[in-house]
Amino acid sequence: MLRVVCDICKKRHVFAILVVALFLSAVSVGSVHAETVDYSVNVKPSLKVSISPNPVVLNLNPSSKPFSTADVNITVGTNNKDGYELYMGAEGDSTRLERDATSDNITANIGTLEGSMVGICADPYTETDFINFFPNSWGYRINNQSGGRSKCIDTTGTKYYGYTPGTLISSSNGPVNEKTANLTFAANINYNRPAGQYSLTLKMKAVPYITTYHMQDVIDPAIASIICTTDPTIVFDARDEHLYTIRKLTDDRCWMTANLDLAGGTTLTPADSNVSENYTLPASETIASGVTLANASAFSDNNTAYVLNTNSTTCSSDSPCYSYYNYVAATAGTNPETGDATSDICPKGWKLPTSEEYERLANTVVYVDGFGKTNDPAIHLNFVPSGQYPNNSNFVGGGTFGKYLSATAEDDYFINVLEHTSKRISLEFNTRRVGFAIRCIAKTE
Repeated sequence: MLRVVCDICKKRHVFAILVVALFLSAVSVGSVHAETVDYSVNVKPSLKVSISPNPVVLNLNPSSKPFSTADVNITVGTNNKDGYELYMGAEGDSTRLERDATSDNITANIGTLEGSMVGICADPYTETDFINFFPNSWGYRINNQSGGRSKCIDTTGTKYYGYTPGTLISSSNGPVNEKTANLTFAANINYNRPAGQYSLTLKMKAVPYITTYHMQDVIDPAIASIICTTDPTIVFDARDEHLYTIRKLTDDRCWMTANLDLAGGTTLTPADSNVSENYTLPASETIASGVTLANASAFSDNNTAYVLNTNSTTCSSDSPCYSYYNYVAATAGTNPETGDATSDICPKGWKLPTSEEYERLANTVVYVDGFGKTNDPAIHLNFVPSGQYPNNSNFVGGGTFGKYLSATAEDDYFINVLEHTSKRISLEFNTRRVGFAIRCIAKTE
């Protein structure tokens, strides 16, 4: 609350020898069996937060002490391996210090900030710096942050910095016993405010920090061992921060388990993509009506790159879903006549699967029922029946099958794609002009 108011005769000796001899004989035929015990302790992440003093009280007198400040220490401890983040925000939508049982309040408007920072925003500040601190206002300052961060209001007086949930007060990147942030609160009062107690409840919310990974991080073996497991992992594509799931499948390789959804017009670089030089995807085709595209020649030429981003996750006969790329676009314009493409639009550290890699995956799968279910119920391919775009108006297979591009070209016309239905998964030939879905596979080298 902010207020402005845990053995020695021979026979026995022989007998003892005989006993030992018999015992050793018994050991030699395996009559002794040893068991192991696995012992583990599960320590859950915890957080503790303390605030001192609490409440914060500022005593103001319009005639003798219209301005006052008070320091507050907020201490956090956590055993979370990735540390914590501490946020401060108002308990409700209002950031006003309101007088009990009245509508009178002290606003969080520090006044105009034209050209220079004034009042509590000064860095460093002294009493004299508060001459311009607007009457009937309050604010705060984070003192022990690099650069002496201050929190103020913008010149419109409508946008608040620091008073709504989401303001980062302090953080750590690993376990800490105690870490303290120091804040200074200040208020200024004028004669036109009645005497009384003005208060506002501020929430200090500490949350465990969770490390997020990008798909491109797979190039680091240490990170790859964390994110590429038989459990699904959420990762982001550094090129557009799109969220994907990945996991190690039945072939013991790490795959995307969601369709690539990279937007047309995106420029790819060797730093973020599996390309040797910059490549810009063509702009996405647009749907004129139903499943018909506005461009009548879309997906009709074997040497032209085509992309369709649908902005839909519903896959059905009348609903294309996710994104479709033809072989030219998928191979970042390289479009090799034969063999396996070495450049493609997958993130750096990933690539288009070859027909051999698809075949190896297919040979490990035993379908039970439905899309993407295998003989091991814990492993799911999560393929979706996204269909294909063989030409502008002839969208087919939505809700029935899915086809995924491979890196392998048979000749200057045919390429290999993976087809799956609810009962099988297999390889087939198809043409390089057609729009298919893409699943990338992590490189092994």
